[in-house]
Amino acid sequence: MRMGPELIFARCSLLIAVGVATAGVRDATAWTSPVNVSNMPSGSRAFGPEAACDSFGNLHLLWAGGVDPASNWHIWYQSYTGSSWSAASALSTPGANRPDIAVDGGNNLHVCYEDDAEDDVWYRRWTSSGWSTPVNIMTGGRSISSHIAVDPAGANVMIAWHEDGQTGGEWDILARVCSGGSWGSTFNVSSDSALSVEPRVAIDSAGNIHVIWQSEGQEVYHRRRNADGTWTSKTRLDHTSLRSGVGSVAVAPNNFVHVAFSEDDGTGWEIFHTYYNGSSWSTPVNVSSHSGVSDDISPSLAIDAYNRLYVAWHDYSNVFFSSKPDLGTPWSARQAIVSGQYSTGDPDIVVDGSGNARVFWQCRPIQESNWNIYYSAQSNPPPGPHGTVSGVVRNQYGTGISGAMVTVAVTYVAVSGAGGTYSVLVPPG
Repeated sequence: MRMGPELIFARCSLLIAVGVATAGVRDATAWTSPVNVSNMPSGSRAFGPEAACDSFGNLHLLWAGGVDPASNWHIWYQSYTGSSWSAASALSTPGANRPDIAVDGGNNLHVCYEDDAEDDVWYRRWTSSGWSTPVNIMTGGRSISSHIAVDPAGANVMIAWHEDGQTGGEWDILARVCSGGSWGSTFNVSSDSALSVEPRVAIDSAGNIHVIWQSEGQEVYHRRRNADGTWTSKTRLDHTSLRSGVGSVAVAPNNFVHVAFSEDDGTGWEIFHTYYNGSSWSTPVNVSSHSGVSDDISPSLAIDAYNRLYVAWHDYSNVFFSSKPDLGTPWSARQAIVSGQYSTGDPDIVVDGSGNARVFWQCRPIQESNWNIYYSAQSNPPPGPHGTVSGVVRNQYGTGISGAMVTVAVTYVAVSGAGGTYSVLVPPG
C-alpha cells in the first residue's frame, strides 16, 4: 500500500527540478541595422563577400574589389573580434577575384581565390605565425569560382572550381585535396560533356567531402568523395525540368548533409532545401515561398551546434532570411534583412557556436552609390534544455526505489533501475 505515495513523491520532486531548467528559453532577436564593413570610397567597389567564424566567435571576412578596372582588384581581409572591424588588408596581387574562406578546429584560416585574369587558383593559410606564402593550385586554363572546405583537424583541405577545355571541350568541375600538407592530383568531379559550373564544398566529421554544382543551368548535382579517397556516382538534387542554380552545402553536427539551391517553379525563381540523412535525399521543399513572379536566388546555408538551419538569399533589391529549428518544423516565413535597395547580391551567412547568425552581402543602396559589403546580425539563443536529466528515486525514508516511473516535463518517461537510479536524455535521440 505504501508504493502509491512513494511514486507520487518521486514524480512531483522531479517535475519541479526540470521546470526550473526550462525557464531560460528565449526567442531570436531582431536583425541589427546594416553596417558598411568595407567602406570603399567613390570610384572603388567591394563585392563577393565570404565569411567564416572561429571557435571564439571572431568573424573573418574576405571580399574582392578596389579601383576599376578589374586588373587592379585585390582580395581583401577583415576581422571582427567583438568590438570593431579591422582595416582591410590585401592578401593577393592585383587582378584577383572570387575568394572563399574556411576555418578549422584550431582556428587556422584557409583561403582560396582566382588570379591573373581567371587563369590561376591560389591557396593561402593563416596560423598564429601569420599568413603563408600563396600556393598555385591550378594554372594553364581558365579556372573560375574556386571554393574551399577543411576538416576540423585541419588535416584535409579541398578546393573545387570550374575549368574550361575539359570533357567534350566543355567546362567541368575540378578539385584537389591537400592531405597532411601535400596536394594531391587534380580530379574531374563532373566529368561529362555538359556545362558544369559553380561548385560548393563541405566536409563531414567522418572525412567525407561533399561537392555540389549546377549543370547546363537546369540541374543541380551532388557527388561525395569518401574518406578513403573513392568517389560515389553523382546524384541529381533538383526536382523540375526548368532552370536550377546551385547555392550552398553544409553538414550538420548529426552529419546530415544539407543543400540549398534556386529553382524556377514556373512563375519565377524560388529557394529550395533538401538534405541527405545517410541513406537518401529528401524531397526538395520551398523555403522562400514567394507568390507570383519572383527572383529569389543565390542562397547561403548555415547550421548551428543544435542542427538548426539558416538560409539567406537575395532578389536583386532585398536580402531575405529564413530559419528551421528542426527537420520536423516548417521553414519560417521569409524575413527581409534589408529591402528596397538599388541593387543587392551574393549574401553569405555564418553562425557562431552560440547560435548568433551573421549575414554579409554586397549592395548599392542607391544608384549613385558604389558597391560595398554590408553586415547584419541576429541572436538565436539555445533551444531549451539539452543533455541528460539524472537522479535517484527515493521514498520518504531515503531508500532508492526500483521500477518507479519517472516523467520529465511530462514528455519523457523512464523506469528506474536497481537502487532507484534513472537517466533521461533531453531531447531523446
